[in-house]
Amino acid sequence: MHIGYSRHIVLFAITLSTLLCFPGSTQAQDTELHMITATHLTNQTVREYRKDAARLALSHLANGRSLLELDIRIPEDVQASLFNALMSIHNSTNPYAQKVTSLGIHTKAKPYYIDRIEIDCTPETTWTAPLRSGGTTTTNKEINSQLSEYELEIDDYDKEENSFVLSARNPLNMSKLASDLSELNTDITFILIPETNETDHNIEAEHVDGDTWIITFYKGSNKWSFKTDGERVIYLKR
Repeated sequence: MHIGYSRHIVLFAITLSTLLCFPGSTQAQDTELHMITATHLTNQTVREYRKDAARLALSHLANGRSLLELDIRIPEDVQASLFNALMSIHNSTNPYAQKVTSLGIHTKAKPYYIDRIEIDCTPETTWTAPLRSGGTTTTNKEINSQLSEYELEIDDYDKEENSFVLSARNPLNMSKLASDLSELNTDITFILIPETNETDHNIEAEHVDGDTWIITFYKGSNKWSFKTDGERVIYLKR
């Protein structure tokens, strides 16, 4: 497994609205269905682990670099490997793993945004006209091309602000997407990258080799680390 923004983009911290469902590939859906059937997991729990896997994949791929140096798409093989690692811990009979699972620990959204951005346009922008009458696409071919290529959906159009929300059907590197869009069209004045309220829990992943990871869960001042290859789970005393 192979493992400054332009002048038009300004980052603001705003409350993230309802979390989205990411359907993913057919293979990912089959894996999720198996997990739900075998372990009685809810769809919401599986979606949360998929979001965790996407954020952890971004963190792993960045490895200290700016997210703007990465692609917009997050490699599915990295996401799948991390998803399997998380699921192996969730399903483990290890008492420490069961303790972590009971606490409902997940990743923080910041800085690895994967689902939504809000775009504000100038009042004179004409390519947003279809949105004013309830449309879900624009008259701008370049913008529409991005919508199609990355499976983005337009939501919550605001006539007064001439702004709208772009929602990703599958996890994406939204920081890179925001930067690219701001360079694409001068009618875009700035882009908001949503942010959830800070929680007292998080997950980090350290790649060992192949599909083997060290996954560390944090809650408050406590942490639990596990080494897993997606099947075996070993608790690490650190």
